[in-house]
Amino acid sequence: MKYWIAPLSLLLAIAGCASQPRTFDLPEMAAPEMQVEDSDFGPMNAVGAATVPGGLAAFADADARLSALAERIYRDPASVPYAEFWAAYLDSSKIHTAVVDRNHFKAFLDQLPAESERCGAVDWQRWTAQNFFELEPHLVAQDCYEQLGKTQQADRESRAVQYILRGVLGSGDGEKTDTAYEIGILDHANDILNLAGYHILDSFLLPVRDGMGLYYVVLAEDPQSGIQRSIYFDNQPAIHRLLAVDYPFAGLDDLYLTQLLEPMSENNTAAMVGLGYYQELSGKRKKAISFYMDAAAYGSQVAQYRLGRLCLVSEDLAMFSRGDCVDFLLSAAEKGHAEAMSLLAYIYREGIGVEASEQLAAQFLQAAQQRTEAGLAELQFSSYYAGDRLVVDAEVELAHLRKAAATGLPDAKYALLRREVGDWWEADAEKLLPGLQELAEQGYAPAAVAYARWIFTHADEHTEKERHRAREFLDAALAVNSDSAHMLQGSLLQSGLLGERDFEAAAGHFMQSPFYTASQIGMARLHNEQRLPQSGPVGAALWYMMCAKVEVPECMYQLGKLFRNGEGVDRDRSIAMTLFAGAARQGHKMAMAEVEKMEQQ
Repeated sequence: MKYWIAPLSLLLAIAGCASQPRTFDLPEMAAPEMQVEDSDFGPMNAVGAATVPGGLAAFADADARLSALAERIYRDPASVPYAEFWAAYLDSSKIHTAVVDRNHFKAFLDQLPAESERCGAVDWQRWTAQNFFELEPHLVAQDCYEQLGKTQQADRESRAVQYILRGVLGSGDGEKTDTAYEIGILDHANDILNLAGYHILDSFLLPVRDGMGLYYVVLAEDPQSGIQRSIYFDNQPAIHRLLAVDYPFAGLDDLYLTQLLEPMSENNTAAMVGLGYYQELSGKRKKAISFYMDAAAYGSQVAQYRLGRLCLVSEDLAMFSRGDCVDFLLSAAEKGHAEAMSLLAYIYREGIGVEASEQLAAQFLQAAQQRTEAGLAELQFSSYYAGDRLVVDAEVELAHLRKAAATGLPDAKYALLRREVGDWWEADAEKLLPGLQELAEQGYAPAAVAYARWIFTHADEHTEKERHRAREFLDAALAVNSDSAHMLQGSLLQSGLLGERDFEAAAGHFMQSPFYTASQIGMARLHNEQRLPQSGPVGAALWYMMCAKVEVPECMYQLGKLFRNGEGVDRDRSIAMTLFAGAARQGHKMAMAEVEKMEQQ
């Protein structure tokens, strides 16, 4: 923890679940000498939360508001905007009792006789009202009513289920952290994917921005097509309610790490992998290996993949040979992990820790291609040649990147465009914009945002038609709740590039994208300039801490000034000097001047 970060309070935390892996047929090979075996442990189930802060009585008004909205949804779902319902849910006691409510309902179902006529004696309204956001009570009630021929009651529960599903699936597209679906607790993600017919292969918690953010990623497979994908979920607003911490500041004092990942990792593979990621990104590879090993022992294919990849590129891990690293990847591949197959294709092509074999390389790549959307396996394969202290070959990388792009895969076309034009902000607009426009018209949010940013940044150089197109692209990205789109929209509203400045609207968009540096700086400036109700230097300090923690020089410089002047924080010359020096080392000229001035005093 950076010692200048103010600690935040904690009341309680949440948990989620991991899932049982599945096996696949792969190229016939000799059994590896070292294998990570599945343990006898089954999937980890969610555990109950602690007591509700302040007791249920403290939530009486919020719970009553949520109940009133639920009744309106039953009658006319279109009459309640999902954003209004979701805000009410987060304000209520139900987010605090969600895990306990789930466990109570499951225990009730275990005792319920199987005969359909017995279900008619159940007070289903009690169970569905206990926590309206939980899908299973609505689904079981709907099934019971349908068996009994009670069409009106069944339709009522169906409307609730459809409302919840449309709301969650409308909160993003789940493709990346930028457009993650928003949920309450982790089990909600698994409920939705199971209902959609996906087969869950594995899951893990993904820390980002030096532990400032935390996402839940589920590796799932469509049973009809056999295609697997990583689906991203975000329950950070809910976590902050459970932690009783103002959003989005839980990561400032490493609460995601100390109050979620570490406690949950006692028996939860998703958290074990999350801790491995955190330690790996922090450069603590031996600690990362330890957590990956723990999760691998439970059968986590993601852990086995990360373990194999990490030990391949680590020169200081004497406990493993290159062959051991390959064995970890084989274990992941045998469970169906497509990216492990892509990496094995690279390993066998180049003979890394194994005897080189073009035949096995082709078989592994083909196996990965069969399990991922067209072009993704080629894109992953090409990325390994970009270098991680293994075999680096720019020509091979580019050749496979072009193959991936030729399939039409948006991620690959976007990566190829970036590769070909170089620095976007120094690029020739005639080379850059047509490619971005093509991808944006296909609904690819990163390209839509990049196109809009370019056009609005150089507005005077572009036609009204181009500016109108940029506005449409940005609106489309906002429609899937792209964080980067919210960041850009907030910046435009703050600066007045869209016309009249609207500081409160800008803040709303920045709050939708709080882990982007531009949003953090934007919020800090709004507070510093007293542009918002209840704004001030304390808010500015917190937002600058968010980006200073990951050593953004402008944030370190601005936070240093606050510590130097005692604005929003206690005056501390030593901390100010540390921050100025950190920014100065990265070339920040005003920070350099501050260091020189303070050294002369």
